Amino acid sequence: MPCPRLTPAARLLSLLVAAVAGGGLAAQALGSAEFLGRAGWPLLWHLSSYFTILTALLVAATTGAEALTGRAAPPGWSGGLTVWSLMAGVAYHALLSGLWTPQGPSLWADHALHLALPALMAAQWLATPRPALTVRHALLWLLWPLAYLLLTLARGALTGSYPYPFLDPHVAGVSGLLGTVVALGLAFLLMGLALVSLSHSRRAPASAASRP
Repeated sequence: MPCPRLTPAARLLSLLVAAVAGGGLAAQALGSAEFLGRAGWPLLWHLSSYFTILTALLVAATTGAEALTGRAAPPGWSGGLTVWSLMAGVAYHALLSGLWTPQGPSLWADHALHLALPALMAAQWLATPRPALTVRHALLWLLWPLAYLLLTLARGALTGSYPYPFLDPHVAGVSGLLGTVVALGLAFLLMGLALVSLSHSRRAPASAASRP
């Protein structure tokens, strides 16, 4: 089934989301380059370790394609992006924002990726009628954070470097790591279930539940 066409307003909103995501990523790259004194592949390797950065890349690619083609992304995929973006913002403000004071480009990136982007993704999802989602979608949306977790732990075991202190077993301890992972997993699931519930109250007319 072809993806539905976006209204002009929804298409413009997709363009705005893509611009904010792209601008936030560019600002983060500049800020990290200044702070770490890295460039090229070493900088990209560092940035690729962050859940927010990788999720923002997915958001920028998806919403950019929506703006160019005028067609909505599959509902399961757009729902997942919304959940992941919202959770990136929630986790950052709950666990990380008090650990540092960003300045310069990093401050702009902080606001763009952890405040503006989650809010805009939620607004875009609410503004675009889509088929109703199911609990299966909420469970599938756990695969991306799970894959990220496993890759991060494997990468950290090899390099000794972890992007977040709560994922570093040497800092948080094994019990602290497990507790945080379980709590975040439940938060992802609850956020997904909330989105599924909302989708049933605002679904597109004459549409059935769809698969991602």
